[in-house]
Amino acid sequence: MVRKISFKRRNGEIQHSLKTRLVLSVLFLLALFVLIILANNIVLNSMLINRTNQSAEGSIKLADLSLTYFFEQAKEQSYQLAAGVTEREEIKNLLCSNKTVLSGYEEYNATRQYISELTKIGLTSKVESVYVYSGFRKKLITSNNGVFRVQDINNYKWFQEAQLMDGNKALKWIGYCRYLNEYQWEPNAYMISLICKAHMINRSIKTEVYFGLNFNESDIFDIFRDINITPNTMVYLTDDDGIILSADNKRNIGMYIGELLGTDIFSGYNGRTSRITINREGYQRIIEKNSPTDWNIVVLIPENELFEESRFFWVAITLFLILLSAGSIFLGYRTIVRYVDAPVMRLVSFMKEVEKGDFNIRIVETRKDEFGALYSGFNEMVGKISILIRELYQEKLIKRDVELKYLQKLINPHFLYNTLDTVNWLARENRLSDVSALTLALSNQYRTIFNRGQDYIPLGICLHNIENYLFIHRIRYGEMFSYHIHCDASIKDILILNLTLQPAIENALIHGIQSRDKTGGRVVVSARKRKNTIHVRIYDNGTGMRREKLKIIKVNMNADRKNNDSGMKIVHHRIKLFYGDKYGIRIRSSFRRGTCVSIIFPAYELIDLKRKSIREQMDSMDSVVPDETGKQT
Repeated sequence: MVRKISFKRRNGEIQHSLKTRLVLSVLFLLALFVLIILANNIVLNSMLINRTNQSAEGSIKLADLSLTYFFEQAKEQSYQLAAGVTEREEIKNLLCSNKTVLSGYEEYNATRQYISELTKIGLTSKVESVYVYSGFRKKLITSNNGVFRVQDINNYKWFQEAQLMDGNKALKWIGYCRYLNEYQWEPNAYMISLICKAHMINRSIKTEVYFGLNFNESDIFDIFRDINITPNTMVYLTDDDGIILSADNKRNIGMYIGELLGTDIFSGYNGRTSRITINREGYQRIIEKNSPTDWNIVVLIPENELFEESRFFWVAITLFLILLSAGSIFLGYRTIVRYVDAPVMRLVSFMKEVEKGDFNIRIVETRKDEFGALYSGFNEMVGKISILIRELYQEKLIKRDVELKYLQKLINPHFLYNTLDTVNWLARENRLSDVSALTLALSNQYRTIFNRGQDYIPLGICLHNIENYLFIHRIRYGEMFSYHIHCDASIKDILILNLTLQPAIENALIHGIQSRDKTGGRVVVSARKRKNTIHVRIYDNGTGMRREKLKIIKVNMNADRKNNDSGMKIVHHRIKLFYGDKYGIRIRSSFRRGTCVSIIFPAYELIDLKRKSIREQMDSMDSVVPDETGKQT
């Protein structure tokens, strides 16, 4: 039976079992695999869009070249018509000459022949119709609708655009131009028209003559039909103002493209294919400007149709991944339960027996896999723990022996007797304030020595105890020596071993200051932090030591012999025992110049929960150290 994934609550937090973590790992890998597939889908879609855009851009450029060629042919035809006005006398007389007066019949006959020639142009090209306006005759001659007087065409767009042409331009393309039925004024086709100022092209023409080559808009749009990227790709030809001149849906011709699509199609376009949102749907936008006309070819490709071909494939991939994930999770879970969870739970049960204190238990099972190595390691670990417990017990006995020896050194009855004698002497001298100060200093001294049975003490309290000790000796010896203690405020909360500084102070007073023949002795105590260590230096300007004696002292301090242990040696071994071999006492001395003892500790700070109580303990201690004027503070 498959076991349920278990959660264990420990210390208020949910601890996931190894089985749970392995299952979650499988899920994570599957999720990662799915993400990779989705990312690959996104990348492929992006590649598809880029490839489609490149294909569309190529098609649009070909369409633009075809459109340019179409317009250039129309331009050449207009140049030929302008040149032909003065090549034949009858046409010249009809359109622009006032030297020869034509009778009504002659004008009619010349007009019929000219219309016949204009009609032939449409038979050999895509020109739908040709307009010729003569400023001399004040008439518009058309190839398919007859002749119109100027008063009849004043409201006709083609004529209005011709009259509004820039005086410096000989050619002008216009769209949305409707040609007139011969009998009534109504539109029946959408046109693209080229207006040509013949009198600017042919300087022999002295009066205004305009030619118009009219093309059916459908013939223009046929050029764009090859741009068939998707079924609903939209293609528009607009002028430079955004008015639609040609489109698949002829009802849209004449509308502003921004109004039709509900957005400014040209806004933010930088000449490269980009994405635009129209009616909450994404489109790929491509705009190509036609150089002869400055018109725009606008192509909009629906993105949903781009992805239509790959949609079925990705749905199938998604379903396959779901089934694969479900099967992988089931098989992975069964495998984990059988080959991982059961061996782990066996190991856990043995570990619980060890927690109860049974260090003689062993896992008797022969396996050649990782769990076999784990069981073997467990058996070896339990054996080593048993050995370490015995060694730790022995080490604890050694530490306690060192502590007892050191306490015997510190609780020196001679120091206590001498201090009490000094108190008695001060009382007889009626120096009650000194008696009070000395008594408080002695009380604080022994209070710090015992430290409520704790091994560690803040550096600030330890230095305060040293001040008490030096103050007591200052009362006894008077002006024989002075002292100075300095400690950075930032390290006063650092924890050090208790009872480690006083032996060095005793040596400075006994072997350094008292050995001088004159006054002026000085003891300087300083504490500083260097990286992760605390350096406490005790300097005295006593007689110092010769090199031979200093060497003997150093050898004795590092020796393992237990007889004749000095206080400094006990402190040195105690520090190394608690902290490690790189910590301890360093001594430097120069004969007749003084001695400097450096005591090195690791920088262990107080935790915040204990910091407040210890500071309150420091504040509660009675300070008896005199200031520079000798008054007690």
